[in-house]
Amino acid sequence: MPEFNLQQVPESCFEPVTIGGFVVTLVDIEPVDGGFRWIYRVDNVTPNSPALSNWVLAIEEPCLDFISDPRASEVFLTTDPAPTELFPVDFENPGRTPQPGCPEGSPCGAGIRLDGFAFIPDQGELGELQPGFSQLFAFTFNQPQIATTACASISAGGVTACGLICVPDCIVCPDACECPEDNNTFTCTATVPTSCFTIPEEVATEDVLFGFCIVDQEVVAPTEEDVCQAPAEVFVCGQTLICCCDVFPWTRTVTLDIQFNVPKTADCQTENLYECCFETITVEQTCFTCNIDDNPFPEEDLTCEDIEVIINSVVVNEAGTSADINYTVELPECEVPLEEPPVGTPPGNTCPPPAPAPRNTQPVNKTAINMPTVNSAKRRKR
Repeated sequence: MPEFNLQQVPESCFEPVTIGGFVVTLVDIEPVDGGFRWIYRVDNVTPNSPALSNWVLAIEEPCLDFISDPRASEVFLTTDPAPTELFPVDFENPGRTPQPGCPEGSPCGAGIRLDGFAFIPDQGELGELQPGFSQLFAFTFNQPQIATTACASISAGGVTACGLICVPDCIVCPDACECPEDNNTFTCTATVPTSCFTIPEEVATEDVLFGFCIVDQEVVAPTEEDVCQAPAEVFVCGQTLICCCDVFPWTRTVTLDIQFNVPKTADCQTENLYECCFETITVEQTCFTCNIDDNPFPEEDLTCEDIEVIINSVVVNEAGTSADINYTVELPECEVPLEEPPVGTPPGNTCPPPAPAPRNTQPVNKTAINMPTVNSAKRRKR
């Protein structure tokens, strides 16, 4: 891991790399919420080759902790333009190259099984990556764009090939900020009182009614002792550097009373009956600012309109006697003012040596996303 970097990715990183019967290309690194999205294209170029079954990027700890939201496109003819949608895919983090590992003559070493981030290509709705077809793979990396060369393995039909490709590198600051765990998703269980009542198996999320009240809310401002560090781009005298900078955590806590009504039926009534589920929950949100006085919660007193409740799923047991309602509570996004730091504020500790520390990954968004068409010939200049 670098302690200090010019913010750049070499042009050579975007050149195609042949690994066995496949060609792997880093086609773009684009800014998104939560970091940069690294987008790779994999082409199956060998006639009669098996479909891609696994591929691993040997990204080292603790850089693996900065990866989130892995996605892939539908497979497409190599001669066609790349699709513009990416969908969530299965992955292993950390993952490992399957047996027997890299072959003889591999630049990564014979018999080596790579440890890193593993894509598990979807062989269902997204299609199999057969000869003559291509597929885009991507993930979000919660760090500035820094590249390093690492091994990658491609597996198909029980055969593995290995090669070298550019992957993201990371900086871990000595007093690194700890990302809070996601605590805004809950499950409430509605249970019928007697066997006279039944919750239908076909109950859907849109059939569930709910309401909530705001019981309590509090915003806690940081103190000087709460300062932590995160890597940031620094522009100075024609250079772009990546350094560790001081930031301050603000915390908002909201307590809700929430009730769900799930449709049910009775022996003598089949409509307009509901089973109730009630609970009191607490949602916590952490936002970071560059200045200790920058409140990222301009609306400290939230109203009902500021809070969104999303029902993710309803699972009814086989007997029809209970239903688990999984839901997420979303608070307004952080709002950080763009302003100059106060005069007299001491600068942060820049470019200290890295000190690995565990982090929590961000939650995966389960919806499709749109992205610009990318290929190895056209990409943004850096």
